Amino acid sequence: MKITEKEFPQDMVVSYVQAKSFPDGIQEAFDILKSKIGHIKRVSHFGILHPEGGKGIIYKAAAATMPKIDADEYDLGEMTIKGGQLLFR
Repeated sequence: MKITEKEFPQDMVVSYVQAKSFPDGIQEAFDILKSKIGHIKRVSHFGILHPEGGKGIIYKAAAATMPKIDADEYDLGEMTIKGGQLLFR
């Protein structure tokens, strides 16, 4: 798959489920996320990964929703993706 850059003009708040392992836990994390917010009509899904000092790769199945949800109400994590140049695959 080709990796491309895309400009995001502003920060974006997303809700997420952290995978138990990478890469084996990715599908389960997305399944859990979708089971909790699947009723919301306008959703953009993201996979966020980053190295975690000595722990390997941390993967988060994430979603930006319209309207924005209260992540705590759905028992999800919440984080902000900073605006700027982001890589997509």
